Amino acid sequence: MKEGTAFLLAVVLLLAGCPQETSPEIPAPEPQPEAPPEEPPATEFSIGYFSFEHPDWEDALPQDKNTFLLKTGEGCAFSAGEYPLSSRILRQELEKQFGAEFSGEYIEYTINAEGTSYNAITRAIYCDYKTYTLSLMCIDEPDSSLLSSAECKKREPDIKPGLGLMPIPANDSSELILPAFREARENGADILSWYFFWGPLENNLTVADHIMEPLSYEGKTAVLMNIIYSNVLGEFPERYESFDEPGFKEDFADFSVDFVKRYSPDYYFIGGEVDIYLNMHREQLPAFKELLSHTYERIKEESPETQVGTVVTYHYAKDYNATDIIQELAPECDLIGYTVHPYEGRYNYSNVSRGTEYLEELPEVVQGKPYAILETGWSSSPLLGSSEEKQDQFLEEFFSHYENSDAEFMIWFSLHEWSDCREHSERYTKDLPEIEKKEEYLERFREFLCSLGLKNPDRSPKKAWATWKEYTGAQK
Repeated sequence: MKEGTAFLLAVVLLLAGCPQETSPEIPAPEPQPEAPPEEPPATEFSIGYFSFEHPDWEDALPQDKNTFLLKTGEGCAFSAGEYPLSSRILRQELEKQFGAEFSGEYIEYTINAEGTSYNAITRAIYCDYKTYTLSLMCIDEPDSSLLSSAECKKREPDIKPGLGLMPIPANDSSELILPAFREARENGADILSWYFFWGPLENNLTVADHIMEPLSYEGKTAVLMNIIYSNVLGEFPERYESFDEPGFKEDFADFSVDFVKRYSPDYYFIGGEVDIYLNMHREQLPAFKELLSHTYERIKEESPETQVGTVVTYHYAKDYNATDIIQELAPECDLIGYTVHPYEGRYNYSNVSRGTEYLEELPEVVQGKPYAILETGWSSSPLLGSSEEKQDQFLEEFFSHYENSDAEFMIWFSLHEWSDCREHSERYTKDLPEIEKKEEYLERFREFLCSLGLKNPDRSPKKAWATWKEYTGAQK
């Protein structure tokens, strides 16, 4: 992050008169006339979807890779930079470095160097999955109007309302998260989903800051906070081991309110596939119901437009007679989020018609209750009795159901497959030695987790990806 402020420090050197081989000296400011000075002539500049006007001053050579324009004149320096991170993270770094706070998109601060104070103002604008900065640093008071011309012309991707993707990046790479978000939007996704755990976020929201701004940049978002993670508990703050302990519901509700106020997700889901865990721990169902109800009420007080729900399975609930859990929780939230993975037995994906039947049966679980499909998909693995052709066949059925469904949204899991199936499977099998010893079962389970994507981890497309692009109009 030091690069995020390097351009400002380089400008200080210019203004301080330190020698720089490729940069011209800044003319000393001339005495101010009695009449208000005229604004300097401006030149328009654009890069991608971002454009602005800058003073027609002398060129100087930027001293860091993120600064793409530097102008000097009239005792000032004007710079423009581009950063592949969220504006919130960059703003926090600037606030930390210079001891000032942003007011909207602007931050004003003073830098002291070589015994001289320099006045500066920076504007940070998020545009096209990057943060752009315009900065003006002067010996005298900078004119903030020189930064006012900045404009971001948003793209208008042809999205399909209510159609969604879980935008897992290629190769599980954090560096490829933003390209995955962009690719999902370019290919018709109206809803993008992401899953978090409360524990790691309680005292450090950096990961959420990095994810949420690009996730919501061109469409709607669905966030799942994994208090329950299918058959196991989620990751909690160290002071808690379970959600039924004293103080848990109050602290989690406080955190959820802060999260919703900070990021404004369209949908906020509490717990993932909770029916699996609660069916194995029926005695904790009342406590989770109370947690859901309390958090719902707190969020609605602060953000009534946010849709609050919980996520359950349909495949497990149907097979294990646990739909009563879904019916018990339904009154405590705006909508039910379903995961629908219609395999048979040990993750067998040979029968596509079974998947179609499961999608059609969802409205009957809790009649009249709004619902969404947070996850569904189809394996392409021959080990699990499937193929790319069968995955493509189910995708066609998925689109047919989407056209006629009253679901709030339908999300395909996922854009890319995970590359490290062993790591992801361990979340489900921790503290379950009876499962860890069943290597044949684990092999099929890992294959299930890592064969649902429309694209492989290396970005190479499967047959279904062409069908997705054709349906959404991205393939012309």
